[in-house]
Amino acid sequence: MDKKPVLGIILGDAAGVGPEIITKLAAENFYDEYCYPVILGDARVFERGARVNGVSVKAQIISDIGEATWKDGIPILDQKDLDP
Repeated sequence: MDKKPVLGIILGDAAGVGPEIITKLAAENFYDEYCYPVILGDARVFERGARVNGVSVKAQIISDIGEATWKDGIPILDQKDLDP
């Protein structure tokens, strides 16, 4: 791994625009140049944000930060705490 930081990015309010903004940026690989992103939140909310945007984002669902590889998509530390 190079010297880019690992950055936790929260999805924000499930009923807000955060999931749509984050999935749009993730689909454009915006974060790749600056950091190793880890999305923090409910994976179902992330998936819904991608559907709303009409984008496809490869995601790696993880339960521990040590599982993140960034090879199988953007890691999502799934909180499983919402009923979208």
